[in-house]
Amino acid sequence: LNRGGRFETASKAYNGEFVTHAWGKLLNLYSEPVGTTKHAITAQRFSGVPMYRALESMDGKPVTFSAEYPLHLFTYKEIWGGQSRTSGNYSAQLALMPQNFVYLNAVDAQHLGLVDGDIVQLLSPGFSG
Repeated sequence: LNRGGRFETASKAYNGEFVTHAWGKLLNLYSEPVGTTKHAITAQRFSGVPMYRALESMDGKPVTFSAEYPLHLFTYKEIWGGQSRTSGNYSAQLALMPQNFVYLNAVDAQHLGLVDGDIVQLLSPGFSG
């Protein structure tokens, strides 16, 4: 999408069970530079192919969360706040989004009794203030 986008409706994406515009070239799923590299902490080789792994810390130990904190935080950057453009264009970014927002699943928001525009405070197990 970042190289031109879609130029027809999504309903034309499939022709029966197959995609309408099939990829006609070799698609490499193995990345040799990754597959021949070792993890800096554990010294284990990386896979080199996409794979699912449960969340783990830098030393390879599983990460678990207390039931007292039922929500998980995922961070990301807005499209205008990424890479090297961030600091040089701060004023424009501030104009686009002058405050931070919490994006929350509608089911979780309803369970917590929150509606759009409510002010919330996020705390984590490591918070000591």
